[in-house]
Amino acid sequence: MNKDSRLLIIESVITPANIPHGSKLMDMNMFMMTGGQERTAAEFAHIIQQAGLRLTKRIDLSVSGESILEVQKV
Repeated sequence: MNKDSRLLIIESVITPANIPHGSKLMDMNMFMMTGGQERTAAEFAHIIQQAGLRLTKRIDLSVSGESILEVQKV
């Protein structure tokens, strides 16, 4: 990955507050069906940092409940 490259991640990002959100339903569904989980913004930031990347932009898509995370090489 070049330093000028951008990686776009389209994912549900769980809201941290106790507010109803579709990502929380998907989190329960993933856990029950596959043992997986959705992640919070902080969890995504940690994973991105561990990969040697940095989060440069987050765009929340209100219609679908998903977000676009733009990351770039550090």
